[in-house]
Amino acid sequence: TNLSDLAGTYWPPPSFKYMSKANARIVGAGAYETSGGFTVPSPRTVWWTRPFGASDVGDAESIPNFTTGKIGPGYGLNMDFDVTGLSPALDGTIYVFGYHHITALIPTQSVGALAFQAVPIRSDIGCISNASIQLAEDENGQQCVYFTSEKGPYRIGAGGVQYLGNDNEDIWDD
Repeated sequence: TNLSDLAGTYWPPPSFKYMSKANARIVGAGAYETSGGFTVPSPRTVWWTRPFGASDVGDAESIPNFTTGKIGPGYGLNMDFDVTGLSPALDGTIYVFGYHHITALIPTQSVGALAFQAVPIRSDIGCISNASIQLAEDENGQQCVYFTSEKGPYRIGAGGVQYLGNDNEDIWDD
């Protein structure tokens, strides 16, 4: 008595290089390979799923078949740079890093393909490795995202993007 979903409603995501979670969604970036021909692997694309439980059918394991005009099927955005990492969510915002770029994915009140707004933060520094991105606290107990750029250690938090390498520049210069 229940009709099945239309064919093509759910597309498998590509094999993400980087993953994070925000507001009951999985956010992934970069791709090692295609998802059986459903998506084009790209080092510049960030995808997200429906919120977990939105349709009760594979929400965390699929990207909806929705053309954004910028990329093929699915909810997502193309960045102007190759993605080198994703931060854990900081107050719902995920930071997308390139080698010389930082963009904030800020959650909106919209659903689907418009669930995040991309806001460029910096185009002169970025993150050299996803392994260096950590969510921690600053000296006041406020959550921050710490990362390593080619210029040294930085953090993003209530004070914006802050350079933390003044005390160890002599070590970084070697």
